[in-house]
Amino acid sequence: MRAVPDGARDRGFCRRSVVPAGRRGQRAGGPCIGPLEADRNLKDLRDLGLVTDAAQDDIATLALARRRNLSGYDAAYLETAKRRGAEIATFDKALARAAAEESIAATWD
Repeated sequence: MRAVPDGARDRGFCRRSVVPAGRRGQRAGGPCIGPLEADRNLKDLRDLGLVTDAAQDDIATLALARRRNLSGYDAAYLETAKRRGAEIATFDKALARAAAEESIAATWD
């Protein structure tokens, strides 16, 4: 199982993945889209079979963000992966480095 950050969906990392509950369906920095595209995107998300994780430990997430100089979003993915014993899929070098420093397996290819 993997905790999956933005952009990984397009690279095939999402099957059997876990996302922090606060990030489900969000796309950072994405363009505004119309209702038809939004409906298609929501259907695509449902078809992925993502598991949301509502057990986020906010204190641990904040500590990770501070310790590794990460955004709250990236720290939420790391906290989820760490707590669930999952690997994290990312193309973000800083996030992969932080995962390694926290002994979390990271996949990026």
